[in-house]
Amino acid sequence: MRKVVPRSLVTGVVGLTENVAFKQLEAAGYKARVLQRDGKCMVGTADMCCDRLNLSVENGKVVAAEIG
Repeated sequence: MRKVVPRSLVTGVVGLTENVAFKQLEAAGYKARVLQRDGKCMVGTADMCCDRLNLSVENGKVVAAEIG
């Protein structure tokens, strides 16, 4: 059974640099991907993964995160 990313991690990565956010999530056993960078949408699959965060990054910092 996959574990769901806890809300504290979802909100905790907002404001971090992209690299720090990825390292923090990987250390906790979760995955992440960037779906929006500097206002441009990135290609992503439509699968839902409760152990992965979808990140929006602006100027190298995470501005939004959601489970997916």
